[in-house]
Amino acid sequence: MGDRLPKLPIVYIGSQNDYSLNALDASNGKRLWNFTTEFWVMSTPVVAGGLVYFSADKNIYALNAATGDKLWNYSTTVVLSNYGVGVDYEYASPTFANGIVYIYSNREQGLFALKASNGAKLWNYPRTYSNPPIMANGVIYVKHSSDFCALNAYNGKKIWSCNLAHDSSPAFTADDMYFGKDNDFYAFETPISLSTSSSETTLPALTEDGQMVNLTMSWNITTSEVSHAFITTDELTSTIYFTVTGKRDTAGFSNMTIPKGLILNGTIPKLYLDDQVAKNQGYTQDEDNYYVWYATDFSMYQISIVFCAGSQGLEVSSIIIWLGVASATFIIAVTIFIAFYRKRLKA
Repeated sequence: MGDRLPKLPIVYIGSQNDYSLNALDASNGKRLWNFTTEFWVMSTPVVAGGLVYFSADKNIYALNAATGDKLWNYSTTVVLSNYGVGVDYEYASPTFANGIVYIYSNREQGLFALKASNGAKLWNYPRTYSNPPIMANGVIYVKHSSDFCALNAYNGKKIWSCNLAHDSSPAFTADDMYFGKDNDFYAFETPISLSTSSSETTLPALTEDGQMVNLTMSWNITTSEVSHAFITTDELTSTIYFTVTGKRDTAGFSNMTIPKGLILNGTIPKLYLDDQVAKNQGYTQDEDNYYVWYATDFSMYQISIVFCAGSQGLEVSSIIIWLGVASATFIIAVTIFIAFYRKRLKA
């Protein structure tokens, strides 16, 4: 990241004249670099982690903040409105939090969450407007038709909505939310708070041949809540098993980095909580890793991430899960029996 960090204060500003994003020396206004797009740059850029994020033409861009070199772009497509009208350029401003870029797409008329490091889409919520997206306590607040909605920032799921679409962007204190509509000003007690802490920890997992390998976990489910992780592979599937234990009635979210070298080639993951398909889950991948995320209310769960070919049905996955759980139960039972037997012999 060191080569991305500017060595002097820089002002980033878009131009409608030459369709570019410009980096200016803050002390004298001298242009340091510019990046040319295909249309006006009206987006207010956001700088984080040595990258500058903005939207223009048909794309959402991430550039090296020091040099202006493009790291990635996410291309959008035109979606017609209810009136049969579509807009063919992006102009919205992004919000950055916890390694994710949140941005409204004018062309697709919805909110997008993109992985900041590579532009992979994590989720999108259609027919919403928020420019820039406003986030507080792990919740994003958006306008959806005539409703005011609260979305889970981790997975894009709607938490609640009310028939009170706001005209202004909301503002927050520690406990309250404020916004304007028509000629009125509203104050609400902030209704929900999700943990926004994101710590990255290493989870050791045991393979069938007795080797210990490391998986990476981030967000608010950490290795302190995870136990008994092991990996099995057969001709059809690879499966990662572990147990999650947390305080009841609290929300947990995890994103796991799983090296592809541990998994059968050409498979895709599906995550189960106590043998039931998890409702809130998803994944992305690159050349080296799978990135599997899930959200759940805390309790105690046996979690299974089953990697199988896309054509494999749930039956194969369920059989694998039952075999894995049965194997784990058998091993624990044998261990307890041996300990009890040795104790009897000593007596």
